[in-house]
Amino acid sequence: MARDLTFAMIKPDAVQQKQVGAIITMVEKAGFTIRAMRLTQLTLETAGTLYQAHKGRSYYELMCAFIVSGPVVAMVLEKENAIVEFDELKESTRRRFAMSRTHNAIHGADTVEAAYREIAMLFLPPTSTNALPS
Repeated sequence: MARDLTFAMIKPDAVQQKQVGAIITMVEKAGFTIRAMRLTQLTLETAGTLYQAHKGRSYYELMCAFIVSGPVVAMVLEKENAIVEFDELKESTRRRFAMSRTHNAIHGADTVEAAYREIAMLFLPPTSTNALPS
């Protein structure tokens, strides 16, 4: 069976609270293969692109400010039915590590299109002519 890719990101609150190792353990125990991972600091421009679906909502600026407030761990994950499977894992991870509704430890792409857009945004050079599979 085909294995799918998805994008996940451990947010600044979890990084600051030293929960990265525990979250990665949960990801691996759930059967995901980590294909790429990097510690990075997002810019406001990248945050705006990441959260573009929320632009215009009352919480948009707070979301962007939070995600740039410290380093994040971005990951490309692989597993059969990756989007749905990670969504379930994301919810249990948030129940365990979230500090609040907005400081909720982890982000995961909610669609295949979002996953590939977010993977490209964080793992491919801006001028890359490499195309991700459609």
